[in-house]
Amino acid sequence: MINLELSIKEAIQLQRTLYHHVRLDSIEFPSQRVKNIREIIWKVDTVIENDRQSKLNEVNKILDEKHKELEEKKLKQEEFDEFAQKLVEEKLGEHHEIINP
Repeated sequence: MINLELSIKEAIQLQRTLYHHVRLDSIEFPSQRVKNIREIIWKVDTVIENDRQSKLNEVNKILDEKHKELEEKKLKQEEFDEFAQKLVEEKLGEHHEIINP
């Protein structure tokens, strides 16, 4: 087993490159090479989605805490919205930036 460390940008680029390489190959009768590449694509997709979900869970937890402040009138709606926007950009920026260029 080989473990690789990639940034999210590198992982998404790898996934796109591999997909581009096999996108026109047969789905019904793929060669073993294509099966192997598609398995790698699936593994990379899974890791990317797990990373995104982990960061999204963290953002939601922080926003829930901030929302309590909003309900207690310790925070204005505009301040909450600005905080939420900055938090999402900070935590999920790479995912959003790459997925929605």
